[in-house]
Amino acid sequence: MPSTQDVPQVPPNPTSLYGCKRASDDFALLAKQLGCSRIVILGHDWGGMVVWRMAQWHPDLVTHVIVVCTTYARPQKKYISIEQLITSGGLPHFGYQQHLASPEVESRIRSEQDVRKFLHGMYGALGPNGETIFSPEKGVLFENLDKIGKTRLLTDSEMDYYVSQYSRNGLHGAANWYRTREANWKDDLQLIEMGRTKVEQPTLFIQATRDNVFIPAMVANMGKNIPKLTVKPVEANHWALWEKPTECNAILEQWLKENVVGSRSSL
Repeated sequence: MPSTQDVPQVPPNPTSLYGCKRASDDFALLAKQLGCSRIVILGHDWGGMVVWRMAQWHPDLVTHVIVVCTTYARPQKKYISIEQLITSGGLPHFGYQQHLASPEVESRIRSEQDVRKFLHGMYGALGPNGETIFSPEKGVLFENLDKIGKTRLLTDSEMDYYVSQYSRNGLHGAANWYRTREANWKDDLQLIEMGRTKVEQPTLFIQATRDNVFIPAMVANMGKNIPKLTVKPVEANHWALWEKPTECNAILEQWLKENVVGSRSSL
C-alpha cells in the first residue's frame, strides 16, 4: 500500500494542514535547517499564494518576492466563501475552485490512465476539435477527458513522473488546497492583528496576459498593497514558465540583477 503520510486525509485531519500558513512555516523551517537566514522566494499558482503569505508571516526571513500569475489577495476581516465570490463577488471564473473542492474530481480521477489524461488536459492539451477539459466557470469537463491529446509543455519523462507521483495517493492532496479558504481566512486574521496586510518587500510579478483565471483586471490595483511592486507582462497562458521560458528567465535575470545582486550585502 502507498504511504499517505505526505498526503494527510481530510477528514479526520484539519484542512489547515494544507493552508498557506502551514506551508509558509514549513518553508521557514527548511530555510533554517539549510542555514539560510535571508531568502528570495518565487512561486506560481498555489505556490504564488504561499509566497504572498510567507512574505507576511516571515518578513525577517524573506527579502524579495517573485510571483508568477497569482494575483495578491489582501487578508480580510470578513469571511467570504468561494460561493459568494462566484455568485456576487464578480468572480464567476473562480467556479473551477468550487468544483475542485467538491468530492467529485478526486473521486472520478483515480486510475493512472485518468490521471494522465487529466494532467495532459490541465497542461493545455486539446481534443481533435479543440476540446478542453478545463473551464474557469465550471471546472473539469469530464465529457472531454477521453478526447484529450498530449500536452506540448511537458516531455514524456516529465509526464511519467507526475503521473507516478499523483497515482500514489490520487488527487486528494491537490484537491485539499481548494478546501482551505476558511482555514486560510482564520489564519489571516492574525496577520491583520499584526498589521501585516501589505507585502513590503521588493516584489516582481510576472503577469501572464492570456491567463483566463488571473485576468488583467485583477492585476490593476495590486500596487495599493505592494508598495515596491514591479509588474512584467508576458504574452502567455497560465503556464507562462513553460510556454515562454526564455522571456520569463530574461525578466527574472534582469530584476534579480537590479534588486537582489546589487543589494547582496543585505542578504
